[in-house]
Amino acid sequence: MSKATSLTFNGIIPLIPDVLIDNFETIHANSTSRNNIAKYCIISHAHCDHYKGLSGKFLKSKAPKFILTKTTKHLILCHTNTPTNIEKNLTNAEFAEMNVTKELEPGLNYTFIPNYHCLGSAMVLIKDLRGGKALSVLYTGDARFEYGVIYSIRTSTILSPYIFGSEPLNMLYLDTTFSYRNRNIEILDNLEGIYRLASLIRQYPIGTKFRFLDTIYGFEEVWVKIHDIFASKCNFYFSKNVSRWIEKVKLSNNWLYDDLEKNVNMVDKIYNLVPVKRDKFDYAFYIGEIEECGISDASSIITIKHAIDMTKTEYMEVYLPREINQFEELNCQNQEKEIWNGKFWFNNGGRKQLLNFNYIRCKQSFMFLPLHIKFIYSRHSSYSESKNFVKLFKNVQDIYPMTESFDTWQKGFNMKNFYGINNSSYDLASNDKYGSCNLELRSDDNNLRIIDYWGSSSDRCSDVLNSFNSVSTEVDFDFDPIGQVIRGKETQLSRKRKEGVALKGRVLKTQRREKRRRIERFLNNVDTVGPATFNPQKYVRCLRLDHGIDRELIRSYSLEEEEIFDNKNVMKLKSNLEDILIDINFM
Repeated sequence: MSKATSLTFNGIIPLIPDVLIDNFETIHANSTSRNNIAKYCIISHAHCDHYKGLSGKFLKSKAPKFILTKTTKHLILCHTNTPTNIEKNLTNAEFAEMNVTKELEPGLNYTFIPNYHCLGSAMVLIKDLRGGKALSVLYTGDARFEYGVIYSIRTSTILSPYIFGSEPLNMLYLDTTFSYRNRNIEILDNLEGIYRLASLIRQYPIGTKFRFLDTIYGFEEVWVKIHDIFASKCNFYFSKNVSRWIEKVKLSNNWLYDDLEKNVNMVDKIYNLVPVKRDKFDYAFYIGEIEECGISDASSIITIKHAIDMTKTEYMEVYLPREINQFEELNCQNQEKEIWNGKFWFNNGGRKQLLNFNYIRCKQSFMFLPLHIKFIYSRHSSYSESKNFVKLFKNVQDIYPMTESFDTWQKGFNMKNFYGINNSSYDLASNDKYGSCNLELRSDDNNLRIIDYWGSSSDRCSDVLNSFNSVSTEVDFDFDPIGQVIRGKETQLSRKRKEGVALKGRVLKTQRREKRRRIERFLNNVDTVGPATFNPQKYVRCLRLDHGIDRELIRSYSLEEEEIFDNKNVMKLKSNLEDILIDINFM
């Protein structure tokens, strides 16, 4: 599985160059390529990869006007180490209201439309009438276009001219976070994922304590839904940081947009959870830093983490409670707390693996319950969901992806194949920047094939399991499959490296060290039938060949020479380990 990426959009809208969205680095006072045109800076929501450059210094004579929701401003300022420049730059910000069209200057209007990604988040419609010809641009921001969201957008009076075709949509900037995956997968409905989680929680003994590892804005929906399911039988404990931003948002009076927003982002219910503590309760849930929640011993606390790229087979056979006869080996780690370490076999796409997990034993049911729970939840759309969103509009003239890379381009991700847009500005620009996309990959219908990991479709077959992280062990919890922790420097380095720039320094060394440790943790947690060493031949990744190959080095990684096709611009490298690619100068 490829690594998830954050926003790569540079913020510039060529059709309306005096407006920037979610990236303001080009107008810094010390920028070598300063943008002297932009006057308005729009922030779609409070995730840190969507206000790049906000901490910079701007020339007083050319300081831009920032536009965002009041909720988004409060959430940004709630970050513990907020740079002073951010607070200064947002001092005179203009607050947007949902579904209310406002004028930036005569002939230039904008409208914020709720997209339910997190509190205060919005799509942004910009309409420019100044040149005599109307130009309309829709920026989706991050969004999960589930059925309820699609229905809400379809009934929007603001977007109805574009939905029913009376006006063209000149440019659509679309959330394409899904593009980093090697497969276009269907993602389980968020509500179903939450109810599966609740069903699993019920199997734990009364008095069990749980901790949510996901605390980024947008996961409050999970907390509230879990509280509603268990009604008055649970207590919630929040860290100081989480409590502070909940209180700030509650007081902002800017979060109630419509009925769907009330259902998804129920801040009033979250706010009421903070002070309520019951003497008698079945379960306790902790959110935030463990020390700030008042926990002295976390050894028996059940951690809960979201996942996306997980098959039904993996979920059912790896992450659910087990009976004693389902283990190959059991060892008691703590007799008083009934903590056990268990090993069991898992058939991962025809390759047997001996997995190693920790459990607590329930004295009532005698079941072994996992210390680490995973549940399916996504804040970003799948390919099919994004396609359904695009189909809402009758006349979309151009689409530009908000998340893309050299790697996704080489795998065949382009607007012509995925959305039917001929000669899109992205395809033309990427052809110039990255080179021609490999024709074999570009014309491959498998790039557009949608695989259902959870349905009854024939696409849900065994080969979808055969990937490096298909079995996500408990040691994987330190990194997020969809970019919870945004590493701006790492993203920039990755992009530059893929463009052939040789980079050195502390950041790159740290990045390589983290990759090695991640691989080591995986290998320590998986015992493979046969040789003890990890065999990269099991995994496939396609990369562009720009130069000669050291065949001896390739053989040292158990890659066969016949796998290399000199007459093509593609190498089938049977590995997902980026260290190997770095060593042979591919990255």
